[in-house]
Amino acid sequence: MLVSAALAFTSCGTTDDTSDGSGDENQQVTSVGVRLSAPGLVSGIDPAHVSGIEVDLAATLAQRLEVIDRPDDITWVRADASSAAEELDDGEMELLIGQFDQSELSEDIAWVGPYATVEAGLLVRNESPEDTDETDDYIATETVASLADVHTSSVCVVAGSLADGAELPAADVTTQQTVTECQTGMRSGRYDAIAADDLQLAGVLADAPLPTSYDLLLWSELADDDTDLDEQLLASGEYWLGTTAEQCESASAALAELIEEGEVEELFGQRDETTIFQPQLIEADEVTTKYCDE
Repeated sequence: MLVSAALAFTSCGTTDDTSDGSGDENQQVTSVGVRLSAPGLVSGIDPAHVSGIEVDLAATLAQRLEVIDRPDDITWVRADASSAAEELDDGEMELLIGQFDQSELSEDIAWVGPYATVEAGLLVRNESPEDTDETDDYIATETVASLADVHTSSVCVVAGSLADGAELPAADVTTQQTVTECQTGMRSGRYDAIAADDLQLAGVLADAPLPTSYDLLLWSELADDDTDLDEQLLASGEYWLGTTAEQCESASAALAELIEEGEVEELFGQRDETTIFQPQLIEADEVTTKYCDE
């Protein structure tokens, strides 16, 4: 099993016999790359201070691989699939997580998973809630409940999601790099809906001050026999973790163990009380090692 060079802090081989091993503040940690920002999944604009379900999943997997002893041993860094390959090869990064879909599975990274299946969704407003002290956080303009409503609405598309690049039947379409940017625009009234993967949008529901202010619709539910929608909006995708070629098989086995033991389901089920959305998680025998030999 490959252990990151960043974890090689040890008294073995040192010539300083006076060390008492108490310098925890100097302990180097392993780096995990994250894609920012997706409320509820990888939340935060500063990679040094992130939280969310996928953050917890990466930390749990790293502990299972014994590359860290505790979650605090991770330093989180901003990354994407194109820039992470060299850092993984150089040992500067151990894992990569954050809504990386099948279209990004380049040969330069060993991919572990998948750990979830997603489809294209649309986050829309309910009517502005009444009798609450938090209404200032929520600006209701147009509500979207049908494809007819979409035709006259302004939609924010999250880059890299299944909706990105699809032909949306909306009056106005804007693409933003993160779910957070779309959510901010929706709360301010600039957008009437957010088009992204259903799991990303469920994270917004879980993180929102007023989750009942939103509804999560699926394009497959909005479609009917008389409507032609871009096939990309009706397709499904998968989310993957990136790692090194040397660690790929052991990481795949560790992920399968976490799924078999119910750890992954527990992580994604932490906020079920805030939304009726049920994530489409992968069974243990669906975790593949086919990208380990790239």
